[in-house]
Amino acid sequence: MTLTPPDFDSNSPTYWDSVYREEVKRGVGRIYLGLYKAILGNIKPDAKVLDFGCGIGIFLKWLKKELPNTTLKGMDYSKFAIRVAQADCKENEYVVGDTIAGGPYDVIVCMHVLEHFANPDLYIEQAFNNLAEEGILILIFPMYDHPWHEHIRIWTLDYLRLFMKQQKKWSFVILYRPKTGFVHENGEDGEEAIVFCQKVKSIGKTSSI
Repeated sequence: MTLTPPDFDSNSPTYWDSVYREEVKRGVGRIYLGLYKAILGNIKPDAKVLDFGCGIGIFLKWLKKELPNTTLKGMDYSKFAIRVAQADCKENEYVVGDTIAGGPYDVIVCMHVLEHFANPDLYIEQAFNNLAEEGILILIFPMYDHPWHEHIRIWTLDYLRLFMKQQKKWSFVILYRPKTGFVHENGEDGEEAIVFCQKVKSIGKTSSI
């Protein structure tokens, strides 16, 4: 389901500067601990990792504590968010940007990012060009979301499977999480899907669930 965009640009650096500034002011953060633990086993102890759309760096700060020998880089187009991340965890690298670059990486994570863009294929192609041959691309999407001006479309499992099958360069597995710990304002549990992707030429054939 494609949504009608609002009259203002809700996916611009200026908009996200204001969102993160308000969240920091209120002392709230986007912490998805259950999700972090679900993907941790796919990250090697010495991996080079890019978190694309890292926000204020909460995931990478947690990951550095869990795997201190990793090399971690966060990228976001919100200058405010990057300043906060840099001040909060100086062990990691944080840069302002809206293009996946600087590889090769062992792991690239896009956590609740691609649903904000009309052209998610573009970012998956950028990830392909910046991922090591045996690397892993981890995509996380909200499932069956409520209409929301930040999201270009509502993602369902059927649409996600169709979308991923169109990405011919990748082999993938989808992990569906019906209970994420996030609760909508109406009391419904938030749902999400984690997609673990590897380059087809590293795997030999495409696969999906």
